[in-house]
Amino acid sequence: MALAPFKNLLHYALQEHYAIGAYTTFNMEYTRGLVEAAQENQSPIIIMFGTVETDYAGMERLCSIILREIYLSKVPIGLHFDHGNSFEIVIKAIASGFNSVMFDGSHLPYEENVEITREIVRVAHAVDIAVEAELGLVGGTEGETGTEELDTETTGLTDPDQALDFVNKTGVDALAVAIGTAHGLYRKKPTIDIDRLIAIRKKVAVPLVLHGGSDTPEEKLLSSIDHGIAKININSDLKAAFTRSLRSSLSNAPDDIAFEKHLAQATTAMKKALKQKMELFRSSGKASGLVSHSF
Repeated sequence: MALAPFKNLLHYALQEHYAIGAYTTFNMEYTRGLVEAAQENQSPIIIMFGTVETDYAGMERLCSIILREIYLSKVPIGLHFDHGNSFEIVIKAIASGFNSVMFDGSHLPYEENVEITREIVRVAHAVDIAVEAELGLVGGTEGETGTEELDTETTGLTDPDQALDFVNKTGVDALAVAIGTAHGLYRKKPTIDIDRLIAIRKKVAVPLVLHGGSDTPEEKLLSSIDHGIAKININSDLKAAFTRSLRSSLSNAPDDIAFEKHLAQATTAMKKALKQKMELFRSSGKASGLVSHSF
């Protein structure tokens, strides 16, 4: 199947009151597992990677692997570049085959973030590529354990009025908001500010995105979906399932050098965790409706 348009994926999720999961990949086996789980659950998904995976596998090489799996699939799947931290790398992602990109200028002064994001939107929209941006700071580090409990007074949560100003000035297609989640796995229970999300949703018309979905309490994820989150990014939860299974498999059969067997077991464990996310996000069974829906 051809790449599913980013805006279609998110707007249909909003309309049908579910969230589409965006899942990070880093190699062929992992990508195939994501696609297989999506087909088995008839769930639309977004496959994504960013600078860490680019450094590991190479942007063009990993893109080609993912695109082939998507074209062979029978469910709607988008390909998203996550957390591009410069104009140059986002433009490279556009040229490499992604059909949506994220520019993360949340670390920059506000006006500079607006200026660069607006220019990326101008370039991307000229070639029909959607743009996500982030406003506010989502703490932690992707794929790592030990994230401290967030201090909502110092972390830099998204201001609703500034979110409206940002969207109006940049023309982004989706906005990632900071409401208390963090990348990685939490050391302490996070404080998720649903009231802030509600206030942002009332101000901003574009779909909202939640980063740091891994290890976040399920009731908070469900509440965030009910109050306007259309896309949830997941990395650490799936990678943890994959890594734990791989470690166990190698430990139980240390002399078995058929590494493809170990990888297959790890991929199966990851798929199980992924399907649980699809059920939680209510995206299971939504593929056929999305395919037939007219935008």
